[in-house]
Amino acid sequence: MSSRGRIPQDPAAASEYVARLEREVAELRRQLTVLYSQASDRLFTAPTSEEEFFYSEARYRALIELSPQVVWISEPDGNNSYCNQYWHEYSGVTVQQSAGLGWAVALHPDDRSRVAAEWEQAVARGAGYEMELRFRRHDGQYRWHLCRVVPLKDGNGKITKWQGVALDVHETKVAAAAITEANQRMQLAVESAAAGTWDFYPSTGKLDCSEHCHQIFQFPVETEPTMELFFEKIHPRDRARVRELLDQALDPNGPGEYDADYRIVWPDGTVRWIFAKGRCFFS
Repeated sequence: MSSRGRIPQDPAAASEYVARLEREVAELRRQLTVLYSQASDRLFTAPTSEEEFFYSEARYRALIELSPQVVWISEPDGNNSYCNQYWHEYSGVTVQQSAGLGWAVALHPDDRSRVAAEWEQAVARGAGYEMELRFRRHDGQYRWHLCRVVPLKDGNGKITKWQGVALDVHETKVAAAAITEANQRMQLAVESAAAGTWDFYPSTGKLDCSEHCHQIFQFPVETEPTMELFFEKIHPRDRARVRELLDQALDPNGPGEYDADYRIVWPDGTVRWIFAKGRCFFS
């Protein structure tokens, strides 16, 4: 499961928090691939003896029961026939209640029609799918999960079962939403202050500038800004100082931020003073 914790308020820390959670989800996806691979081997590899069959079956069932994620199995028509113990402990929904389509009682009301439509289409197509939805936890809290469902087929390609896994990605979703909201607020503040913003990516050399940043520096119309063009706009007497500040900020062992006032020169020769402040984010 994903790590629990409060979302940092600082944008930089929040970004690092989301990156860490995304790495956790990537690892869980890897675990899913292993689980499905084992399921496939179990279905298509004929056991050499009855003893080996029961051992393989018991090992596979133990893997599902010990999994710290929701795992379920449905019949070819889509009706649920099995949920692992984690599901019952997590949702508080009993074995009897989970049978058939009863498990949907734990779905968020706003997700039910969307999930039902996707599930019906998957059964009709005979193909798996992946989607995000909210399950109600036993304490009443709805939490976001990443669900992946695949059909299990016999040697003739006929679907014998459906298997699904749900991973709790609530912290990732909430953190991403918080960052989006913070960015929207920042953008509103920037627009209200008639300020320009820019992002520089050292690994690619790409420079993204807002529309107002274009206006402030008087970049040529339909010209993609570059760091070279940026420094050309700075007054010759200020270029070395600004370059040094940026180099220090870009150094992983440096301050990681800067603020400076300097002059820029417009195409008509007008000299304008501006104040700039920035922060670097390191992976």
